[in-house]
Amino acid sequence: MPLNKALNETHWVDNINEKLWLKLLINVAINPLTAIYQVKNGQLLAPEFATLINRIIKESVLISKAEKMPFSEEELLATVTQVISKTAENYSSMNRDIHFKRKTENEYISGYLLAKAAKHAINVPTIAKLHQKIDQYSLYKEGESLSNSIK
Repeated sequence: MPLNKALNETHWVDNINEKLWLKLLINVAINPLTAIYQVKNGQLLAPEFATLINRIIKESVLISKAEKMPFSEEELLATVTQVISKTAENYSSMNRDIHFKRKTENEYISGYLLAKAAKHAINVPTIAKLHQKIDQYSLYKEGESLSNSIK
């Protein structure tokens, strides 16, 4: 297949929605934190982020299960940790958007999950707070920190 020659390790999946949800859940665990704290992905492996990441994953799994997506907290944490490790030297796109004061994909990540949580009457305070902080980024002047009130 020509696509397999152009890209490494491509393969067909029958349930694309599951893969899209997995990407969404990985992004909601990484992007807002790297953007708010202005750190590279790998810095999220530091112990001070463990509680936040675990809360994000717990809330994300509640939403995904309500949407009939088969993710467990354990497997999602393992996957998120693996992605953080493999992309340790990268800046997330949301990090760069905040850094350069551009519009972020916040509504398509956290906002989407918040809408699904509302549909199922699921309380997700950590995701909601991160969403709100990212929305506020344009209100901050250069040199001010977004990270003061997340933890």
